[in-house]
Amino acid sequence: MPRPYPAFFLGATLLFLGACATTTFTSTWKAPDGQTINPAGKTIATVFVSGDERNRHAAEGALAKDLNARGAHGVPGYTLLPNEIRGDAMAM
Repeated sequence: MPRPYPAFFLGATLLFLGACATTTFTSTWKAPDGQTINPAGKTIATVFVSGDERNRHAAEGALAKDLNARGAHGVPGYTLLPNEIRGDAMAM
């Protein structure tokens, strides 16, 4: 006889996910003199502040990949500033 637990957890999970609302912006702000920047053709270093080395590498790599897809040359910050020499900035 099958246990009812898997069906219960599946139902509870679907109910929980169905109750989640999507995130929306209620207001935004832009500096009056702000201008759009086109990253194409530029070299841009990506930086993600995290005490966890794996999170830092993953985030900086994802940001660099996105910049590359937009025509820029994205460089993950960890390739420029390895964890061993990053200093106390990560102790925030």
